[in-house]
Amino acid sequence: MKVKIAVTLIGLFFMAFLIVIIQERTDKQTLTELKKLSAWLSSAGSINADDRSFVSDWTRGSIKFAVATTGRFLTDKEFQVVSDGLAQSIAHTVLEEGGILAVHELIEADINATVQGFNLERWHWPGTLYDQLPYPFGWGQDFVQVTGNSRMEYIKNMGGALMQTVAGLNRYLDRDTLLDTVLHWKMARDANSWVDDNIYRLFPETFVPAAE
Repeated sequence: MKVKIAVTLIGLFFMAFLIVIIQERTDKQTLTELKKLSAWLSSAGSINADDRSFVSDWTRGSIKFAVATTGRFLTDKEFQVVSDGLAQSIAHTVLEEGGILAVHELIEADINATVQGFNLERWHWPGTLYDQLPYPFGWGQDFVQVTGNSRMEYIKNMGGALMQTVAGLNRYLDRDTLLDTVLHWKMARDANSWVDDNIYRLFPETFVPAAE
């Protein structure tokens, strides 16, 4: 309930802020930044609500796979705890400072939630491969890059980032349809679900210390 209130407060504050800014400045760059703010807040709301939208399923599936590569299983409940914490933190900052955060500040908070909340590397953030693309395909800025201490490690990590994207898409596509009445299709879905829930067993359990 507190999280829903926090998200609502962010939305209301943003709308008021949006009206004031548009009245004062209407240049193209400002409008683009406002659109980015609106897009981020909308996406964050969908992810937090787990509304089965593309951005929600893609993000949750991506993070679940990333955690699995460290030999750990991530439940939806555990994901929700981190998501709620991010929403509450942003709402607190907005109310405390009396102003909405800039896009880059919101994204940095999002990245930090990935690192600290799930004990992952920065490049595990779901937007790593696409953030530099121009809006609306990305955020128009390269916030995070895939890293590696050697060429082989870089290739391995890049492969992991790509597989996160596939895992996110797979979660989105795994939904009830009329095809479930076909026995083999239903069996394939059940098998896919089992693999998704047990893939972490293929990886050695590692602990990635959260960034300070």
